[in-house]
Amino acid sequence: MFLFGWFVALAILWTRYFGVVLVPVVAASAIVAIMAFVVTMIVEQRTKTNLVQRWESAVNTNN
Repeated sequence: MFLFGWFVALAILWTRYFGVVLVPVVAASAIVAIMAFVVTMIVEQRTKTNLVQRWESAVNTNN
């Protein structure tokens, strides 16, 4: 959500200072898909890293 908020804020600033940019539907869909992919990869990486760290700390405290 954080990255999406930044994207929206940048879009608002862009339209304010540079005006409207018209793009084809396919290009807009591709941009949204790429953004969703990147955000998903970041969230997945952070979630899995956190789970592994918790698992390692649980295993180490039992020894």
